[in-house]
Amino acid sequence: MTSVLILAGTRDEACPLCRDAKVESKALVPLGGVRMVDHMLRALRDSPSLTGDIWISGLCPEELVEGAPMDLVGFLHRVRAAPAAIGPAKATYAALDAGATFPLLVTTCDHPLLNPSMIDAFLSGADAVGCDAAVGLARQDVIQAAYPETQRTYLKLAGEGYSGCNLFLLRTDNARKGAEFWHNAEVDRKRPLKLVRRFGLGALLRMLTGRLPLLDAFEHGSRRIGASVAPIIFPIPEAAIDVDKPSDLVLVRQIMKLAS
Repeated sequence: MTSVLILAGTRDEACPLCRDAKVESKALVPLGGVRMVDHMLRALRDSPSLTGDIWISGLCPEELVEGAPMDLVGFLHRVRAAPAAIGPAKATYAALDAGATFPLLVTTCDHPLLNPSMIDAFLSGADAVGCDAAVGLARQDVIQAAYPETQRTYLKLAGEGYSGCNLFLLRTDNARKGAEFWHNAEVDRKRPLKLVRRFGLGALLRMLTGRLPLLDAFEHGSRRIGASVAPIIFPIPEAAIDVDKPSDLVLVRQIMKLAS
């Protein structure tokens, strides 16, 4: 019975998307006649694998109900408020402490192209590997072949570029170690020496010089964390397209228009 945590906190108080739409949260930005978060809520509702609680961090469930399309009103009764926390790792850890159960799918409110097929492919991929935790990724060449105009952040590993898909799965209780490691790494991101000690100098040097393959990186990370973490590679470029800036919103509107 897989549960869900939706990360809806706003990191940047000067978010241009919120400013332009005159809303306080990116989740509430209008898109295709509804709010951005409503698109991904429909994907969660329509995925048969997601039968557990739905948690949301950074936005009150009452705010979701207010202004929700009629087809989502019943589903929103399943949504529970997660404790407020700064940053995705801390928010995940706070939700677990508040009672969120495993397996827990973690995603974000700015992923309006998410659909049940992506969710089910991700969950079944993680189950096939049998890992404690999984991370959704898409290859740079796949994304750029479909959407050459999009600008994404890519992690370069042994000549291949990978973009995150805002999909994380904590399958077992041992995945708590991954959430804790993630949180501590976020805390240390401005302390290079501590970050090096946390990941290991050798692995960081191999990554920076393009000599660390993807699977080796995850095997190394799993050993450091004490929990098995696996990458799930999506052949679907839309899985990596979230809405961080106005140009992303334009692209997503174009994709939705073509799909309608």
